[in-house]
Amino acid sequence: MKPSQINVKYRGGFKGSFICIQLLIERKVCFDVVDFTHKDSCVRDCEKFCYMQIRIGGMLCVTWHASEVLTGFLEDCKAEEQEGGQSIFPIEDCIVTVGEDRAYYLIDAPADALRPTDADFDDLVRESKRYNRRR
Repeated sequence: MKPSQINVKYRGGFKGSFICIQLLIERKVCFDVVDFTHKDSCVRDCEKFCYMQIRIGGMLCVTWHASEVLTGFLEDCKAEEQEGGQSIFPIEDCIVTVGEDRAYYLIDAPADALRPTDADFDDLVRESKRYNRRR
Protein backbone atom coordinates (compact mmCIF):
# COMPACT_ATOMS: atom_id res chain seq x y z
CA MET A 1 0.00 0.00 0.00
CA LYS A 2 1.30 3.45 -0.89
CA PRO A 3 1.40 6.24 1.72
CA SER A 4 -1.12 8.20 -0.33
CA GLN A 5 -3.59 5.33 0.08
CA ILE A 6 -3.38 5.24 3.87
CA ASN A 7 -6.09 7.21 5.67
CA VAL A 8 -4.25 7.57 9.01
CA LYS A 9 -3.09 10.92 10.38
CA TYR A 10 0.35 11.38 11.91
CA ARG A 11 0.41 11.87 15.66
CA GLY A 12 2.07 14.84 17.23
CA GLY A 13 4.01 17.27 15.15
CA PHE A 14 2.27 20.16 16.87
CA LYS A 15 3.62 23.55 15.89
CA GLY A 16 3.84 27.01 17.36
CA SER A 17 4.44 28.83 20.58
CA PHE A 18 3.18 27.71 23.97
CA ILE A 19 0.15 29.62 25.27
CA CYS A 20 -0.77 29.07 28.91
CA ILE A 21 -4.29 27.65 29.37
CA GLN A 22 -4.82 29.97 32.36
CA LEU A 23 -4.27 33.01 30.14
CA LEU A 24 -6.74 31.62 27.60
CA ILE A 25 -9.30 31.33 30.40
CA GLU A 26 -8.59 34.63 32.18
CA ARG A 27 -8.57 36.72 29.00
CA LYS A 28 -11.39 34.82 27.25
CA VAL A 29 -9.23 34.29 24.17
CA CYS A 30 -11.08 33.05 21.09
CA PHE A 31 -9.37 30.09 19.38
CA ASP A 32 -9.88 26.95 17.29
CA VAL A 33 -8.98 23.44 18.50
CA VAL A 34 -7.17 21.80 15.59
CA ASP A 35 -6.04 18.53 17.23
CA PHE A 36 -5.00 16.98 20.55
CA THR A 37 -3.04 14.09 22.01
CA HIS A 38 -2.17 12.68 25.44
CA LYS A 39 1.24 12.89 27.05
CA ASP A 40 2.60 11.33 30.22
CA SER A 41 2.71 13.70 33.17
CA CYS A 42 5.38 14.09 35.82
CA VAL A 43 2.94 15.95 38.11
CA ARG A 44 1.78 14.15 41.24
CA ASP A 45 -1.78 12.74 41.05
CA CYS A 46 -1.88 13.28 37.28
CA GLU A 47 -0.91 10.39 35.02
CA LYS A 48 -1.51 12.11 31.69
CA PHE A 49 -2.34 15.52 30.33
CA CYS A 50 -3.99 16.71 27.14
CA TYR A 51 -1.71 18.50 24.69
CA MET A 52 -3.70 20.61 22.21
CA GLN A 53 -2.83 22.14 18.85
CA ILE A 54 -4.83 25.36 18.69
CA ARG A 55 -5.08 28.28 16.30
CA ILE A 56 -5.41 31.84 17.54
CA GLY A 57 -6.07 34.45 14.89
CA GLY A 58 -4.55 32.23 12.21
CA MET A 59 -1.41 31.46 14.27
CA LEU A 60 -0.75 27.85 15.30
CA CYS A 61 0.20 27.35 18.94
CA VAL A 62 0.01 24.72 21.67
CA THR A 63 -1.48 24.54 25.13
CA TRP A 64 -2.07 21.79 27.62
CA HIS A 65 -4.29 20.93 30.57
CA ALA A 66 -5.19 18.04 32.86
CA SER A 67 -8.98 18.45 32.82
CA GLU A 68 -10.49 14.98 32.49
CA VAL A 69 -13.82 16.50 31.45
CA LEU A 70 -12.37 18.49 28.53
CA THR A 71 -10.11 15.61 27.52
CA GLY A 72 -13.08 13.22 27.53
CA PHE A 73 -15.10 15.66 25.43
CA LEU A 74 -12.30 15.91 22.85
CA GLU A 75 -11.95 12.12 22.77
CA ASP A 76 -15.70 11.75 22.23
CA CYS A 77 -15.56 14.33 19.42
CA LYS A 78 -12.71 12.41 17.75
CA ALA A 79 -14.62 9.11 18.08
CA GLU A 80 -17.78 10.69 16.65
CA GLU A 81 -15.80 12.12 13.77
CA GLN A 82 -14.24 8.74 12.97
CA GLU A 83 -17.40 6.68 13.41
CA GLY A 84 -20.01 9.04 12.03
CA GLY A 85 -18.01 10.55 9.23
CA GLN A 86 -19.05 14.00 10.46
CA SER A 87 -16.23 16.53 10.41
CA ILE A 88 -15.85 18.07 13.88
CA PHE A 89 -12.22 19.23 13.95
CA PRO A 90 -11.25 21.97 13.92
CA ILE A 91 -13.60 23.10 16.66
CA GLU A 92 -13.88 26.76 15.77
CA ASP A 93 -14.56 30.04 17.50
CA CYS A 94 -14.51 28.84 21.11
CA ILE A 95 -13.14 29.79 24.51
CA VAL A 96 -12.25 27.71 27.55
CA THR A 97 -14.28 28.25 30.67
CA VAL A 98 -14.15 26.74 34.15
CA GLY A 99 -17.32 25.10 35.42
CA GLU A 100 -18.59 24.99 39.00
CA ASP A 101 -16.95 21.56 39.22
CA ARG A 102 -13.59 23.24 38.36
CA ALA A 103 -13.40 21.29 35.09
CA TYR A 104 -12.59 22.97 31.79
CA TYR A 105 -15.24 23.29 29.08
CA LEU A 106 -15.28 24.65 25.53
CA ILE A 107 -18.09 27.08 24.82
CA ASP A 108 -18.97 29.31 21.87
CA ALA A 109 -16.90 32.49 21.98
CA PRO A 110 -19.06 35.37 23.21
CA ALA A 111 -19.08 38.75 21.49
CA ASP A 112 -16.66 40.17 24.08
CA ALA A 113 -14.06 37.38 23.61
CA LEU A 114 -10.53 38.53 22.83
CA ARG A 115 -9.72 38.09 19.17
CA PRO A 116 -6.03 38.93 19.36
CA THR A 117 -4.16 41.18 16.98
CA ASP A 118 -0.58 40.22 16.15
CA ALA A 119 0.62 42.41 19.03
CA ASP A 120 -1.88 40.79 21.42
CA PHE A 121 -0.69 37.35 20.30
CA ASP A 122 2.94 38.29 20.94
CA ASP A 123 1.92 39.50 24.42
CA LEU A 124 0.19 36.14 25.10
CA VAL A 125 3.37 34.27 24.12
CA ARG A 126 5.56 36.51 26.32
CA GLU A 127 3.18 36.30 29.27
CA SER A 128 2.95 32.50 28.87
CA LYS A 129 6.72 32.22 29.16
CA ARG A 130 6.70 34.32 32.34
CA TYR A 131 3.71 32.43 33.74
CA ASN A 132 5.42 29.10 33.11
CA ARG A 133 8.60 30.20 34.92
CA ARG A 134 6.64 31.25 38.03
CA ARG A 135 5.38 27.70 38.53
